[in-house]
Amino acid sequence: MLQPGKMMEIADEVLKLVIDLVALQEIRWQGHGEINKKIFTVIYSGPENRTGQYGTGFIISRKVKENILEWDQLMRDYVESELEGNSGT
Repeated sequence: MLQPGKMMEIADEVLKLVIDLVALQEIRWQGHGEINKKIFTVIYSGPENRTGQYGTGFIISRKVKENILEWDQLMRDYVESELEGNSGT
C-alpha cells in the first residue's frame, strides 16, 4: 500500500461490499496511528524505521469505530483491539 491512492482503492472496494471490518496485512507503512476519513477509518501499525515491509491494520466503518474501546500496537505487525458489542440476542 505504498503506492499513492492504494488505500482509497482498497477502501472503495470494502465500501462497495458493505464490509464493516477488514484486516490488512503487509501494509508497509512506517509507525502506527489512525487515518480518519468521512465514512471509514484506517488503524495501522508498522515498523518504526521506514523499510517498505511488514505492517498490519484495519479498515473499519464508522459504525465499528464508535464501538472501539481501545487499540494498541503490540509489535510491528500485530495490532490488538477491544470492541464493545452485544451477542445479537
